[in-house]
Amino acid sequence: MAAAAGGAIRSSNLGRARTSERIVSGLRCMRPKGRSVDPKRRIFRATKKKADALVDLAISNFIEMRDKTASKAFRAKKKLDHLLEALLPGIYLPLYTMVTFTRIPYAEAARRAQLQDRIVYGTLIAAVILIVSLLVHFATKRG
Repeated sequence: MAAAAGGAIRSSNLGRARTSERIVSGLRCMRPKGRSVDPKRRIFRATKKKADALVDLAISNFIEMRDKTASKAFRAKKKLDHLLEALLPGIYLPLYTMVTFTRIPYAEAARRAQLQDRIVYGTLIAAVILIVSLLVHFATKRG
C-alpha cells in the first residue's frame, strides 16, 4: 500500500517536472522579431489561453453558486435563458449549455455568453424605458 502511494507521488512529481521542462523550453524558444516562432511556443500560448479561460469559468461558477443562487433576479435570469434558448434554438445558448453540451472552446463560450448577456440586458433596459415613457406620455395626456 505504501509503495503504491509512493509510486503515485513519484509519478506526480515526474509529471510536474515534465511540465516545468515544457514551460522552460517554451520560454527559451522565444525569438527576436522577424524570426519564426517555435511550434512549442505556439502550443504553450494556446494551452495557456485555454487554461486561463477554464480557471475564469471555474471561479465565476464558484461565486455564482456561493452568492447568487438564492437571488430572485438570478433565478429570473436563468428562466429567461431557458426561454430564449427554446425560442431561438442554435442562436441563443446559455453559458452552461455551451460549456457542457457543445465543443465550443471555453474562451469562446465565455465571450459569447458575455455578448448575449449584454444584448439581453440592453433589450430589457430599452423595453423598460419604452414602457415608462409610454406610461408618462399617456398619463400627461389624461391629466
